[in-house]
Amino acid sequence: MMKKLLLGALALLAIASVIVVPRMPSMLGANANAADLSIDATAIDWYMLAGLDPWSGEISTELAALDGQLVQLPGYVVPLEDDATKIPEFLLVPYVGACVHLPPPPPNQMVYVKMAPGTSVEVEWWGWDPVWIVGRLAITSYESPWGAVGFTMEGLGSGVFTWEEDAS
Repeated sequence: MMKKLLLGALALLAIASVIVVPRMPSMLGANANAADLSIDATAIDWYMLAGLDPWSGEISTELAALDGQLVQLPGYVVPLEDDATKIPEFLLVPYVGACVHLPPPPPNQMVYVKMAPGTSVEVEWWGWDPVWIVGRLAITSYESPWGAVGFTMEGLGSGVFTWEEDAS
């Protein structure tokens, strides 16, 4: 009986760790304002990052082409320090509250960001507002207090992510 319960719990954990969070509507479409940071970067989304298989480590061709490139990714900030409002390093995640609750998102849905010297991201309490982060993406693992992370990024700039009303 105990063995069946343990196997069932492991199966649920395995399923939860590979679920890909749906992208926010229009996050890369015409209804989202990209940060105007004067940095030429490729806009990516969380579906592209899901090209990293958290179990096998296999990487899609599309994702492999982004390794080492300047990218712009929208998401939510999870501070690594509880009382910080100007944050030089943090986790970027696809939805509010990720990492705060267990289980954490799979590694392909978390990015460890360390901002360039002299820069930081200003956030309200625990990143309730989405942001754009621009930086150099690396497909490399990082162990955070909130779980295994599949990507790191040297952050070069940030901006507020804003939604536009649909004109149609």
